[in-house]
Amino acid sequence: MAISWAAATTSKLAYPPHVHFSPSPSSNYLFLKTHKPSATHLSSSFIHPTTILHLAAANTTTRRRSFTVRAARGKFERKKPHVNIGTIGHVDHGKTTLTAALTMALASLGNSAPKKYDEIDAAPEERARGITINTATVEYETENRHYAHVDCPGHADYVKNMITGAAQMDGAILVVSGADGPMPQTKEHILLAKQVGVPNIVVFLNKQDQVDDEELLQLVELEVRELLSKYEFPGDDVPIISGSALLSLEALMANPAIKRGENQWVDKIYELMEAVDDYIPIPQRQTELPFLLAIEDVFTITGRGTVATGRVERGTIRVGETVDIVGVKETRNTTVTGVEMFQKILDEALAGDNVGLLLRGIQKTDIQRGMVLAKPGTITPHTKFSAIVYVLKKEEGGRHSPFFSGYRPQFYMRTTDVTGKVTEIMNDKDEESKMVMPGDRVKLVVELIVPVACEQGMRFAIREGGKTVGAGVIQSIIEYHAMFGWRICRNNVTWRRALETHGFRLSRDKSEYMECKFNKSRRVSNSEVKIGDHIIPQVTRFKYLGSVIQDDGEIEGDVNHRFQAGWMKWRKASGVLCDAKVPIKLKGKFYRTAVRPAILYGTECWAVKSQHETKVGVAEMRMLRWMCGKTRQDKIRNRAIREKVGVAPIVEKMVENRLRWFGHVERRPVDSVVRRVDQMERRQTIRGRGRPKKTIREVIKKDLELNDLDRRLLVGFDVGNLAHESFMGGFLNSSDETISAFLDEIPV
Repeated sequence: MAISWAAATTSKLAYPPHVHFSPSPSSNYLFLKTHKPSATHLSSSFIHPTTILHLAAANTTTRRRSFTVRAARGKFERKKPHVNIGTIGHVDHGKTTLTAALTMALASLGNSAPKKYDEIDAAPEERARGITINTATVEYETENRHYAHVDCPGHADYVKNMITGAAQMDGAILVVSGADGPMPQTKEHILLAKQVGVPNIVVFLNKQDQVDDEELLQLVELEVRELLSKYEFPGDDVPIISGSALLSLEALMANPAIKRGENQWVDKIYELMEAVDDYIPIPQRQTELPFLLAIEDVFTITGRGTVATGRVERGTIRVGETVDIVGVKETRNTTVTGVEMFQKILDEALAGDNVGLLLRGIQKTDIQRGMVLAKPGTITPHTKFSAIVYVLKKEEGGRHSPFFSGYRPQFYMRTTDVTGKVTEIMNDKDEESKMVMPGDRVKLVVELIVPVACEQGMRFAIREGGKTVGAGVIQSIIEYHAMFGWRICRNNVTWRRALETHGFRLSRDKSEYMECKFNKSRRVSNSEVKIGDHIIPQVTRFKYLGSVIQDDGEIEGDVNHRFQAGWMKWRKASGVLCDAKVPIKLKGKFYRTAVRPAILYGTECWAVKSQHETKVGVAEMRMLRWMCGKTRQDKIRNRAIREKVGVAPIVEKMVENRLRWFGHVERRPVDSVVRRVDQMERRQTIRGRGRPKKTIREVIKKDLELNDLDRRLLVGFDVGNLAHESFMGGFLNSSDETISAFLDEIPV
């Protein structure tokens, strides 16, 4: 794959329903794109080394941008030092025009590919409004260096994209209109550049042709220097070049072969790049540190995989190496199958390179901007940290009112933005504070809603309602497990006091604790739980009510424990089960009543996997074969062994136990005795539990026989003295006619 940074947006490749993909050297395909927040051209070398795909707008009207996917143009050769720079500044001050003029001017020297204004701001919405919305990256070279240039949006609504672009810069060109001077977004961009780690700035005073008074231009220059000094940049030493990006671009478009000295405005462009070469130093790349890349954008290439783009912050990466995808979601591991930069293949990406990495087995939904790619095990995501924060004043474009604990702004770190909650506020003396006023420098404890790959010393910006309200640096990471240990220690004191009030003591030597680690992003190993000064040992599993609970949520310990219980029962009965004189069917009945229940105890609660079912089935078959005096070498099928012993598979019994536990009971066959009794017609009485009782007629008949009385003699007599209590209760208040009619039905 080759990543061309000359486009003005990033896109997802999607085939229309009527297009069928079949790569060939001369194929042209129409793609539709979906919105992505930054700009990159994709190479199709991940698809096929000879395929050239042209992506253009369809015949129907669309607001989507057309872009081109080209094959890689050979390997990238490192002949010059690589530096990442970009243009920042207020909206409509000429950042994109200056970027186009830079590429055109250096192209006339043969050091870059010319990029026109509409090739940088190529989106229809950008052309219509005349402003940059997404970041766009182009490349060019001077005599001394190779540059990757990021053109950032200046509009207040798109500062989020500006932060993403500025996070990749080794230096920046601050564009300020000489006619207007510093504006609100100028100040905000300087602040954000400081917070995301842009070390050096060169200033270009644009639109000099619109300034008639030279003193006015000098006042603007003085104001810019004061502004830079205010935000801790060396304002007195920063080089400031004035010129007109528009007039230089018009001159270059009219005569692309124009040479230095032939046009004063073009000469200003060359002067600017000389200042950049001289003032912005070549950064010391941290190639010896573990690899880390903050993901700026994500693409999908059908048939090949997912591409993540961004700047390598530290370390190196080669094809075939494994990386972790860290942050926002659960950490995943993948392999890099392709590395390219500016449509050229890289053998190795170094710190500072803007590259695209093809990732194996990763879907586009699994990865997003804000995550990082890192060497496995070198960085972990966190949700809570403490930071030193400066809150901007009203005059600096910040808040007009104070905020309190529970405040929920947006935190911008590297290429991500995430909502966080301020849980604690402390002053310089680490004393708890109730509120934060604009202009205060305080210590905050922040809890993010999703885990983010952050480190101690990392800078961030705080934004709310479309404006920057503060900036800070992470002082320390607050581990979740450190809080967990503190809470357990606090609860231990409560438990111990409660026991002592009832005459008991909490045993320190026998106490142990287990920490559930179901969320891998919060896993650490440095937490301590104490009872007083005594450290309680940490274990990975507990035995509780006959079951084994593991810290990772698995059930291997429980399965092994049940195996041991089953084999213990089997060994105790081995004298019977292994006796050849005992009938096989009797052995099977003994196994079903004594051994198998020990194995199945508690299995209805297991989250059984196929591997557990396999282990249980293998253990049972070993027992059954030994009962039959057979081994696997006899080559007798398991089914034959089961039929001989008369034992159903233990896996089926596990399923039955689980269903019975959930209330699903299997009905008995229709011809069973119990089912036939249930279907019998019940006559006038409702039979209770236990054996069926006699009917009232049978009771009366028996009473008459015992008293040797004829049934006709009952008429006119006191029935209660002759019959059973159940008979008496029914006829005590009845008339003689009723009793006579009833007795006629009694058989003699």
